[in-house]
Amino acid sequence: MEEVVRLVGLEERIHDPVRAYSHGMRQRLALAQALLPDPELVLLDEPTEGLDPAGIHEMRALILKLRAEHGMTVILSSHILHEVEQLCDRVAILHRGSLAYCGRWQDAGPGGSRWKIETPDTEKCAAVLSGLGLEVSPDGVLGLPDALDSAAVVSALVAAGVRVAEFRRLVRTLEDFYLERTG
Repeated sequence: MEEVVRLVGLEERIHDPVRAYSHGMRQRLALAQALLPDPELVLLDEPTEGLDPAGIHEMRALILKLRAEHGMTVILSSHILHEVEQLCDRVAILHRGSLAYCGRWQDAGPGGSRWKIETPDTEKCAAVLSGLGLEVSPDGVLGLPDALDSAAVVSALVAAGVRVAEFRRLVRTLEDFYLERTG
């Protein structure tokens, strides 16, 4: 019990009445109770709900520690996709009562990369990209196959006299992936 209390960071307050605990302390106490039988797997439902930023950071670090140092499998149930993205290496997406996806979300989806391009020369840019076999969306998003170097694309645009104000890689988030899968 003392090891679990130390693990969740309650050693200084463990003898205080629970009614005196903050919400974050109660979350850590609940986790300590779940860890007492030394399980191989723990299921956490919205473990950061209602916590302040410091409490969220502490809970996130604790969950990662359980996985890394204790070899524990942690199943996290949450609607906070940013939190899931930071904590989980695999996801299961449930949509309308059915399993929409299960696995490593970073590996699923189209190959290549997506880039945001901004230029005042939109028509000229579209023509140059078309000549390279590429198409830019009306909002300036460009998909590049893995075989095509982004520097070569920028070089072709500049050589053609296109003024490029911005060219940056777009990073797909778990939220993007969720919306792709659930429509």
